[in-house]
Amino acid sequence: MTLSEFSTAVNACCLIISVVGGVSVAIYIAKAIARYLKAKAVMMKYQIDMETDVSSIEDELEGIIVEALNYYTILNVDYRGDVVYINDAIENQIREGVTKIVTENLTDLRIARFGLIYNSAALADVIGKKVYLAVMNYRITFNRGKSAIPNETTPIKS
Repeated sequence: MTLSEFSTAVNACCLIISVVGGVSVAIYIAKAIARYLKAKAVMMKYQIDMETDVSSIEDELEGIIVEALNYYTILNVDYRGDVVYINDAIENQIREGVTKIVTENLTDLRIARFGLIYNSAALADVIGKKVYLAVMNYRITFNRGKSAIPNETTPIKS
C-alpha cells in the first residue's frame, strides 16, 4: 500500500468514524496511524539501496578521510611555511587532527552505510587504519626529496 492509498483509507475511516461516532474506533485508528508513521520514519531514516555498489561506500569513506587530510594540512602545515620536514611528532599531530575532523563529520546514516561492508564493532579501527595510512602517505610525499633530516622541527601549534 502506498502512502497516498493509505492516506485515502485513513480519510475514509475518519469519515465513517465521524458519522458513526465511535470513540474506541477512532482511538484504534489513531494508534494504527501513529505506528505506521513511526515505522515509515524509521524505514526512511535507514533506507539504503540494496543495489548500492560496495566500492561506492568505500570511496565515500576514503573521500571523507582525504577531504579531512587536505583541510587539516592546508591550514596547519602548508600554510605555515616553517614546517620543512614532517617528523614523528608532527605526523602524530596531523593524525589526531584528521581523526578529529573525520569523526566530527560522521553521521548516523553514514555509519549505518559503512556498517554494510565493515564490521560495525570494528568501524573505528578501520577508520583509524585508513587515517594512519593517508597521513603516512602524506608524510612520505611531503618529505620526498629532502636530502637531510633536520634535528628538530617546530611542532604544530593548535
